[in-house]
Amino acid sequence: MLRTSEFKLMRVQFILVLCGGFGIIVHLKPLAMEFAGFSATAATGLVGLIGISNLAGRFILSPLSDAIGRLKSFVMIGFSMMLAVLSAPLAVPWPGCRGYCMEQP
Repeated sequence: MLRTSEFKLMRVQFILVLCGGFGIIVHLKPLAMEFAGFSATAATGLVGLIGISNLAGRFILSPLSDAIGRLKSFVMIGFSMMLAVLSAPLAVPWPGCRGYCMEQP
């Protein structure tokens, strides 16, 4: 099993997912404050929200992965991450967030 191409693909994707996920979370608060104008409290809340979402995703995706197979679930997660990265330039703060998430000028 360890010598199969399926295992090697899963190992590479697992490493990329971990590096991408944990690499951004440690820098999220300063990035949100500097580039998006979030207050310190809102940026901390954003980190907490992502942590809670991460935990919830683990409870949802684990049974799904068991049901459809590891490789299919990794492909789905990789495709979702690719879509998120490609859509990032389209992200703009929504008007409703202005009064709650960001510091007022």
